[in-house]
Amino acid sequence: VTQSMWLGTSSWAFNIGDLYATSLRAAWEFDPATDSWTYHAVSGMPPVTFGKTAVVQDTGDVIVLGGGGQDYAYLYHPDGTERSLSLSGTFATDSLAQWQGNLFENPVTGQIYESHGEGIHRVDLVRDASGNVVGLNGTLIPGSPTNLDQAGFAYRTVDGKFYAWNGGNQIVVFDPTNDSFQTITTSGAPGASPGDGRV
Repeated sequence: VTQSMWLGTSSWAFNIGDLYATSLRAAWEFDPATDSWTYHAVSGMPPVTFGKTAVVQDTGDVIVLGGGGQDYAYLYHPDGTERSLSLSGTFATDSLAQWQGNLFENPVTGQIYESHGEGIHRVDLVRDASGNVVGLNGTLIPGSPTNLDQAGFAYRTVDGKFYAWNGGNQIVVFDPTNDSFQTITTSGAPGASPGDGRV
């Protein structure tokens, strides 16, 4: 698995309209080791506003979750193959179609999490008998904040916790070892208004 970061171009990650035709849909991979971008074609995934992505560490596949009014999940492989994923657990009943949200990952354990306006969910991969990822199972973490739909999450290796900022003067600390949350009120925070705090 590379240390690459994956981003969706506006032609498939953002549903902007006819200006972005199907033929323009693409995924771009940025590799910080070489400071280079690689183009990957996308064909089957529908366009979506504010899609969320995460990398499956043992395969290099990219999970793409819908947003902005569309509930869907796809698995994208760098060779260009795509397949839809089933949704179970809270993902089967709790809409992913939020205008904002994030997928973020624990770099030590590989555990993936998803945040939107209804809380933070643990994302477990559903695999078939051959080990292929075929679905995503969501579990809402009790007591998780519901105001982190536009937040950015940063993992600190020194304490093994996530720090989330969603604008304003508060930082939410998430401890994945016991699923606890702490709010820190700061002074002199950046000028972004609450609800606008990508990290």
